[in-house]
Amino acid sequence: MKSDKQQVKDLWQTCFDDDEAFAAFYFDRVYRPENTVIYKEEGIVLSALQLLPYTMTYAGAEIPVSYISGASTAPGARGRGLMKGVLADAFERMRRRGDYLSVLIPAEEWLFGFYRKTGYAEAMYCRMCDCMPAPVDTPAGAVRRVTGLREDGPAFDACCRRLYGYFSKKMKERPCCVQHTPADFRNILTDLALSRGDVFLASPAGEEVAGLAFVYPSPGGAWLVKECLADTGEVKDGLLSGIAAYYAGSEVRQREFVSTSGLPYGMARVIDAEAMLRIYAQHHPACTLTLSLFDDLLPGNTGVYRIGNGACRKSEQPVAEALPLTMPELTRWLFTGCCTYMTLMLD
Repeated sequence: MKSDKQQVKDLWQTCFDDDEAFAAFYFDRVYRPENTVIYKEEGIVLSALQLLPYTMTYAGAEIPVSYISGASTAPGARGRGLMKGVLADAFERMRRRGDYLSVLIPAEEWLFGFYRKTGYAEAMYCRMCDCMPAPVDTPAGAVRRVTGLREDGPAFDACCRRLYGYFSKKMKERPCCVQHTPADFRNILTDLALSRGDVFLASPAGEEVAGLAFVYPSPGGAWLVKECLADTGEVKDGLLSGIAAYYAGSEVRQREFVSTSGLPYGMARVIDAEAMLRIYAQHHPACTLTLSLFDDLLPGNTGVYRIGNGACRKSEQPVAEALPLTMPELTRWLFTGCCTYMTLMLD
């Protein structure tokens, strides 16, 4: 009998259109047994997912979250509700390890409806923008493609340290953003190399980094800027136009995150309602509200929550004037008006 890890990898290869190089990288560097939830029958893994731990900035705090990766069910076992059961087990595990939220990026549009049924709601939106070369030349050296991103190359470690310092600083400036550790960043660069993508750097004042962009190939010979960080709007515009000039003759588009007036991109599910509402109350001290929540998959979230004077108090007693919310409605309420970022998740 194959090990659980090998069976989960085989299931991944069956369900996703990833090449062997990426699968080998993922199961060598990202997979951990303690982050894996599986369903088996007679020793055979039929459904599985990964709970990858991250932190996220939200309302002035950094909170623990889990990113759902590789959620998959064997083709012959679909339609039996196995994934809903795996997700329910995953929610309990996340709750025990102290996660406040679960986040994910649906691989296909129809999956948004499936995940809503388990308490998720859209919390991240984006729009696609065309990138065009600037009408005038960019100053020499201001925008350049970063080389030496192979892990077996001598410059890789130094490159990681230099780029990560800037990357982390800019990511932490975002008030609602899933963050990456130095180890995550190494994985991002390795995945980018496996995908035959590129990193571009803006340094108009010399060697100081002022902008950073991650570009991936798209179908039909096009290119997608999945992430673009810059000190100013002018630097960002110059960086994007420099990228468009580098790929002259090919379509170049940028995924730009917005608050709500865009395409649904990522979803979130509240794991610890009291913890999330406590942070919300602290960040909105003028808010006075009583909520009534019901959570069939995480009964510990069910209850009445009184928000006022910067605090949140939970009660089991029903309150007539309480505003009833489902778990997806709670997520939408918590993220109203937020421009939420969740990028470079090896999706």
